[in-house]
Amino acid sequence: ITLYNYEQLIRRCILSAAQQDMEALEIIVVDDRSTDDSVGVAGSLIESLEVPAMLIRKSLNTGVAHSRNIGIMNARGRFVFTLDADNYLATSCIRKLYHGLRTKKAAAGYCTIQQIDDQGASLGQVSNRAYKLRKLLNGTFYIDAMAMFDRLVLLDLGMYSTELLRHGIGWEDYELWLRLGLAGHQVIHLNEELALYHVHEHSML
Repeated sequence: ITLYNYEQLIRRCILSAAQQDMEALEIIVVDDRSTDDSVGVAGSLIESLEVPAMLIRKSLNTGVAHSRNIGIMNARGRFVFTLDADNYLATSCIRKLYHGLRTKKAAAGYCTIQQIDDQGASLGQVSNRAYKLRKLLNGTFYIDAMAMFDRLVLLDLGMYSTELLRHGIGWEDYELWLRLGLAGHQVIHLNEELALYHVHEHSML
């Protein structure tokens, strides 16, 4: 879970991860030098969880791509799921994606995501189409960052690019999905709403 100045939302996010119906699970929160009480809220909650969890505090604010890479490097499991602090998951999300990746021997997978506003009203779906490398190469970027990956594949590919931040937020996701496809890795899509994307004034759109 990448965290930066979301003291009001991080609790909901962490709890949605901790309440997954999956036994072998750990939670890693990487704080990108928040200036609010995000660290305090996340740290207190982590101490009370029964699920193995850790909070990593960065000394410098270096961006979401670097935060994800730190989480990937510190994870102990074979599969990792990337989640931003203002979003949250249905209780079966991790289990269903894990089963899909293992069954299909895929390197990555994602589910359909429901977008909601501050009042919880629907704003439509994202990540609701199957992975097509040709469409991505044509510039159609429709896959959100919330996804599961084979950690060994990410390490082999070099994880997220930290240099693309100079061109704007989000390009590191697009570039990673391109790299996965160009390297010949299989990507699956579960056409089921298993995650929620909270759209608000500070969303990374």
